[in-house]
Amino acid sequence: MHDWLGLKQRILNRRWWTVAEPGVDFFTTKVRIKPWKRTEKITVYRRLVNHKRSRHFQLDLFDPDDGHYEYSAVASNKSLSGKALWKFMSGRGTHEKVYGELKSGFAFAAVPTQNYHANSAWQLLNLMAFNINRSMQATANGVKIARTQKRRTLLRYEHINTLRQRLIHRAELLLNVSDKAVLDLGANDSVLKNFIRWQSNLQRAA
Repeated sequence: MHDWLGLKQRILNRRWWTVAEPGVDFFTTKVRIKPWKRTEKITVYRRLVNHKRSRHFQLDLFDPDDGHYEYSAVASNKSLSGKALWKFMSGRGTHEKVYGELKSGFAFAAVPTQNYHANSAWQLLNLMAFNINRSMQATANGVKIARTQKRRTLLRYEHINTLRQRLIHRAELLLNVSDKAVLDLGANDSVLKNFIRWQSNLQRAA
């Protein structure tokens, strides 16, 4: 929404919008970006906000008294309609969930040392752990998701914190049975079935 793009004036002058979905309208335009010496196809969306908001209005774009809309502009080289592009853009939120899981579940956002190389190694190890976790889930517990216009991941993955609670952080006792160490999780059929399923699927994949 930079002033030099001229999108604000095009939005203010726009009289007809196309419906992408209930509460979301759009129009597509071509903008000549002089600093880049190129022309981009840009789709502008406005989303109706159904509740009054005391802050976070895009004050530089419109007067809150004129309505309650949130605006976004998408530059894309895809040959998609405005409706399909909105779905596709909404599906990109999957990436944000990956970043969030890396930061909260794998401590990717932590800076453990004051050494650049050590911190770089830390982040690489976090990425490796994340990829191993996803690979393990795809192998042993992959649940396919029906394809939609949002084009999200093909499999449904559980958050690492959920897996920790289901597989690792469990109440258990270490018993000595016939001179053998046995990990007793208690008489819980659902827990037993979950562990057996993971074990059998991993063994079958191997």
